[in-house]
Formats: sequence, structure tokens, C-alpha cells
Amino acid sequence: MINLSPKPYPGLSPGLPRYKYTAMATVTFYLKDAKGTKETPINMYFSYGNLKPFKYATGERIAPANWNPEKQMIRDKKGVSDAMIRNETLDRMRKAIVTIYRRLIIDDLDVSDTLLRELLDIEMGRKKADPSLTLLHFAKSFSEKMVSQKNSNARIVTMAYNNLTEYCSKKKTSIDFKDMDMLFRDRFNRFLQEKGYAQNSISTCFSALKIILTAAKNAGINKFLYYRDRDFSAKRERVRKYSLSYDELLAIHKKDLSNFSDQYDDIRDLFLIGAFTGMRFSDFSKLKPESFADGMITRKTKKTGNLVTAPMHWIIQEILDKRGGQMPRIYCYDTFNKGIKEIARICGVTQPVILSYTKGGERVDEIVEKWQAVSTHAARRSGVRMMRKQGIDREKIMLITGHESISSFRIYEDVEQEENALALMDHAFFKKPV
Repeated sequence: MINLSPKPYPGLSPGLPRYKYTAMATVTFYLKDAKGTKETPINMYFSYGNLKPFKYATGERIAPANWNPEKQMIRDKKGVSDAMIRNETLDRMRKAIVTIYRRLIIDDLDVSDTLLRELLDIEMGRKKADPSLTLLHFAKSFSEKMVSQKNSNARIVTMAYNNLTEYCSKKKTSIDFKDMDMLFRDRFNRFLQEKGYAQNSISTCFSALKIILTAAKNAGINKFLYYRDRDFSAKRERVRKYSLSYDELLAIHKKDLSNFSDQYDDIRDLFLIGAFTGMRFSDFSKLKPESFADGMITRKTKKTGNLVTAPMHWIIQEILDKRGGQMPRIYCYDTFNKGIKEIARICGVTQPVILSYTKGGERVDEIVEKWQAVSTHAARRSGVRMMRKQGIDREKIMLITGHESISSFRIYEDVEQEENALALMDHAFFKKPV
């Protein structure tokens, strides 16, 4: 780590002091013609291990008689105009080159004179960064590309971009790749809390921001890697996620929706296909008629790329028979999510449940009707829990659902806690003595 506090470099002549940093980088200011009588340019030399130091024109000129070589600054005396302001410019330049170098070293990037000059020119305002290479411009084009490609992360990446834009607008500031450090992390996290975001929504926003920053790195645009720190994130909290029981799903399957929009019938049937296969939305929404054959459903999972096969549930077979072997119409994630909530309400999934979560940095316990807690992902969760309740081995379910690790599978498995409590209800410990 580089020590930003300058220290005199020992062993040098008194007239040419340098500043040493713990990464063996030194900053020195030289006059082009130190023996002349007329004004001469002040140049900065930055030594960082190359055979020759990096030379940079400061843009300042001074007569040698008005230059203090020991303090590395312009003498503040009568007849020397703006000495204080010009010295501040030199000091800012010194700090800027050291900060740039420190970032490159921390990010394990190759340091070159060309890269140092480019970044220092931008830092000193001599050159504007190519707008197509700035963070917000890249995030905008990247999110638009993901939307056009119907990428499964398009929604959260767009959300992250919108929040970055709003952050800059409300804070009256600008941000770029070099600003993606822990200080920004804390400020952005606080900004999202003040917006009233739930803790897991904040965590998702940071995950999406990392997707953007990684994509920019892979494109050769983002040279700053602070975001790789595991603390450049927001911790997810474990909250109760509700699923639908077999009886609730059966009621939804049997409900006559002919008096409602055709959209509801499509969303209902697609949700049931997801529930009785345990698939992710990104998988069950991409099924084709040819995915169903000989009583089996086969598909390649989008997340892992693995080929998985599941038996066809009788409710799925009824849906396909009703539709002549064709799949329901597909809707975007948000439309699907809103639709399945309304369908659950229509079908009587209205018992009160408790939602506990952190919002705006404060703990919230909210009582809602269960349909309000139903989401697109409840299909996969319902499938996993139904299969576990029916006694199907965890390993066999994972082969159907495409889960690759026990830890990721357990997130869906809350059924064990419920069954444990039910099994203990009749234990003597919980009964009043006779």
C-alpha cells in the first residue's frame, strides 16, 4: 500500500528533494532551465520503477530565482503573481499522480507512461473522458442491450442504472469507474435506504452493479477493480418466502377464468407448469412443444447450461391437452408477476401471513393476505416444497430442478422447519400435565 504522506527521500542533494512513497514511487519537480534568468517550464517527473521516469508538463512557468527547490514550490513574494494558486495546482498534480498510481497497483494493472498520462490528463481537466467510456454511458447501453436480448438479468441491471442516474441527479455529482470504491458503496447504500428500499432489493441492486462493472472490465473499459472486494455489496437477509400448497395449486388449476382476460389463463397455466416441474422462470417460460415427449420434460437450464429431465405431472398433461400441445403465451417478468398475484387473490389465497423484512434500514413486520406474497418465483419454491413433503429424496429433486449445491437448494426447503414443528406438537414437553 502506498503511503500518501510525502517524506523527504534520503541521500539526495538538498537542492533536489523528492517525495518517497512506500511502493518506491517518487515525485519530483524540475525546472527545464534551472540556470537561466528567464521564465522556464516546470516539469514533473514521476519515478515508479521504469528505466526512465514519467515526465509530465505542469503548464506552469517560473524564473529560477522565484523557485524554491527545497520546498518544491514557487516562492510567494512580491512580483510573483498567483504564487499560492499555482502552488496549489502543483500540489494537486502531485497528489493526483500518486492516487492514480495507487489505484493501478491495487487493481494489479500494468502501469505505463501512456496510461498515467491519459488518466492524469483527465484528472487535471486537460482532457475529457470519452463519453462512450464513462460508467453511466456504458451502463445505459449495456442495460439496453440486455433488454433487447431478453436477458434474464435485464430487469435488475436496468434498475441499477436508473438508481445510479437518480443518485447523480439528487446528489448533484458525477461518478465514473474510478469512483466505485468503498466510500461510494456506503453512500449509495445509504441513498437506497433513504429511498425506502428493502434490504434484499439493495443487495440485488449491488449485485446488478457488479454485473455492469464486470462487463465493462471484460470490454477493456473499466480498469478499476475495487468492486471485487466482497464488502462492495449489501448483505442479503433471510426472509420467509411463501409457497402455494398442493390444494391451493389445484384450486387455481380448476378455477374458471373465462370471465377474465385471456392473459390470466396463459399466466395461470404457465405458473402451474413451473410449479409442477420446479423450474426457474427463465426455464419454464422458454419451453417448446418439443420439450414434452414420452411423459418427460427435457430442457437445458439457462443458469447452469445443464440438461435436466423431469417426469410430466398430470396437471401439466391436462394443460397441454387443453391447448393442443402448445405452450401458453409468454409475458414479461413484471406482467407475469402482477398477473399471478391477482389470480391467487381470485382463487381465494387470502389467509393472513406475516412478512418480516428490513426496509429503509428498519425492521418491518407486516400482515398481508397471502396472495400479496405470491410471486413468479413461488412456482419453483412450491414445486420443491411439495416434492419434499411427498417424501421425494433431496438428491432426486435436485436432478429435476437443476440445483447444483445443497446450500442453494436449502433456500427453497423451509418445509423441514414446518414439519418439525408439526411433529413436535404432540410431544409430551408441549402438553399440559394431566
